[in-house]
Amino acid sequence: RHAIMYFAAAGKVPTFMAFMTSFSVSCRKNAFAGHRFNIVKALAAGIFLITRSLAAELAPDRIAVNAVNPGATDTALAAETLRALAAATGRTEEELRHGAERAAVPGRLATPDEIAAAVAFLASDAAAFINGASLDVDAGRTAGLW
Repeated sequence: RHAIMYFAAAGKVPTFMAFMTSFSVSCRKNAFAGHRFNIVKALAAGIFLITRSLAAELAPDRIAVNAVNPGATDTALAAETLRALAAATGRTEEELRHGAERAAVPGRLATPDEIAAAVAFLASDAAAFINGASLDVDAGRTAGLW
């Protein structure tokens, strides 16, 4: 709240972004460990709705609010999730990683730089007319492509 008031008073137009990586990975890891609820979808819906609500609320102050929802990204946290999934399913980490890479449109996991590029775009002047958007950077997974 303090940051929002500062930006509005200064007449600046920042772009705020919500990231769900840490939530989704930790929830998937717990789901693989035996939990039967799908909290990942609830968190994704919550981030989507918060993004839209804040975008509408802050638009009069010329503050844009957007979300970036990264897909499978080649990070240490993703490797930890693969280990947990392998332990829970009896499959190997390599087998699981290869399956994720094979299913993705580019045939590999995203790099952190690719996710950062989406964030940089939404924070740039090129995205001045984007507000309340939730950008899925996941090689089409949420569109049902894989």
